[in-house]
Amino acid sequence: MPSDRLSGSEKRALLLWVALGIIGTIFAYKYFFRAFPEASVDFRVARGEAQQRAESFVAGLGENVSGYRSAIVFGVDDDAKTYLERELGLQQANQMMSSQLHIWYWNVRFFRPQREEEFSVRVSPAGNVVGYTHKIEEARAGAAPDRAAAQASAQNFLVSKLALDPSQWDFLPEEANSTKRPNRTDWDFTWEKHGFRAKDAPYRLTVSLQGEHIGGAQEYLRVPEAWERSYARLRSGNDTLALVFTVAMERELQHQCFIQWLPPGEDRNGTGACALDGDYGDAGVAGGGTAVPGFAAAAIAVVESAYAAGIAVEGIFFGGSGGAFAGGSAHRVRGGVLCGGPAFWSVGAAGN
Repeated sequence: MPSDRLSGSEKRALLLWVALGIIGTIFAYKYFFRAFPEASVDFRVARGEAQQRAESFVAGLGENVSGYRSAIVFGVDDDAKTYLERELGLQQANQMMSSQLHIWYWNVRFFRPQREEEFSVRVSPAGNVVGYTHKIEEARAGAAPDRAAAQASAQNFLVSKLALDPSQWDFLPEEANSTKRPNRTDWDFTWEKHGFRAKDAPYRLTVSLQGEHIGGAQEYLRVPEAWERSYARLRSGNDTLALVFTVAMERELQHQCFIQWLPPGEDRNGTGACALDGDYGDAGVAGGGTAVPGFAAAAIAVVESAYAAGIAVEGIFFGGSGGAFAGGSAHRVRGGVLCGGPAFWSVGAAGN
């Protein structure tokens, strides 16, 4: 009667797996939130409450969104997140994103189909409004305030609606600018968080006016342009490399599919002809063309010619000469016989 007891080697293997499981659990517990910063977001308001706060905020500006449809998604400022993680490291970036910066947000949109006007409100996971956009027609009528009056309105919005402390934000007069619309004048004013730098990136807040009304407010990390260009070049190189591997994989799959597609009576090595009176009634000899049914000959000609062209194009990208095939003439079908063309995976040797 066989024994049910574990052997020594089985016990050692079991203990090894248990030990690896414990080590994996400890490792995951220690590094999980570093690898997945999304999991560390402190959600104090859920989707429904975020939408309610967005509606209240818009109503507080004297706007009415009753009758509007709404959509809400959870988003992230990808550029800022990537910059922080690459320049500061995951641990410091996560601490900064969870306490000092508003990188994560609920984006609540109010709109009406086929209407240009709409409202968007960003609500942080903690429940604070950290962004607002009111999209209107460019030709909508409005006031044309001077700089002093417009700046005062923006400053009042920053304090009364966003509940920010002006002493914590430095006004940037050089960033103020106006835009003349057909029937109004719009203004933009920018503040910078006092004493803050994420390496070389400041944290800013821009308030926009559409005539005499608030048109938007946005908090954002001002990522340096030099870093953006450098990262764009890096991404471009990665995308090119991914394309090369994708093309190589597609080429191999095409090869395998083509080999499997050939009728079983045909020679896939190019060293002999089809069997005489085979399943397709084919006949032919090496070097003299291979007799195949008319439909099969035409289909094979099209597939091989297209495949050869593809390899030639790939040769340009790989810097080679398309060495996967030999021969330069195209296939042609003459009297049901497949003739000419490159001698690769063919149905008999190239004929005349």
